[in-house]
Amino acid sequence: VPGNLSRHAGNKTTFMVLGHKPSVDLCCQPPDSGVLASKVEFILWTPPGEVQDDILESCRAQGIPASRLHSLPWSGLEKSAEAMRIIRQELLSLGLGKGFGKWTQLTSGAHAILSFVQICDKIDLYGFSTYWTHDRDQFWGRKVKLRSGQLAHDWEMESHTWRLLHHAGMLNICTE
Repeated sequence: VPGNLSRHAGNKTTFMVLGHKPSVDLCCQPPDSGVLASKVEFILWTPPGEVQDDILESCRAQGIPASRLHSLPWSGLEKSAEAMRIIRQELLSLGLGKGFGKWTQLTSGAHAILSFVQICDKIDLYGFSTYWTHDRDQFWGRKVKLRSGQLAHDWEMESHTWRLLHHAGMLNICTE
């Protein structure tokens, strides 16, 4: 948990969901001893196919046991995208999408949330912004979002979705 949110987080992490670049970093660079000693299981969001297989193999070669490595299946990613498309249409029909931007893909965090909401009894989200204005980075607190994150993701739509799921009792939002 990043330092600015650590005082709000619990002291146990069961699963850590990593986007594509952090997945590559974990698997292709020697992990620190804390990663190998921990009991954390990693859920990797990577492109499907050979790239995904190569990244998982690199992790195993780094000494991370296969039992601690998971990947989100492509069929699940497609279902998450379809669910978000429906939610987006519903939010637009309610007049809540005035600030929605271009959307071509979900963030890895959105895929994780939409996967976990189907299988977990309780979800607490840390670092997922529901700010009304998006002048800060969603997770790391940067003053401005990275350009790469602006091109394909609709942060406004995802923030509305997290609020909607929070009010529906499907998850708890823990944010500063």
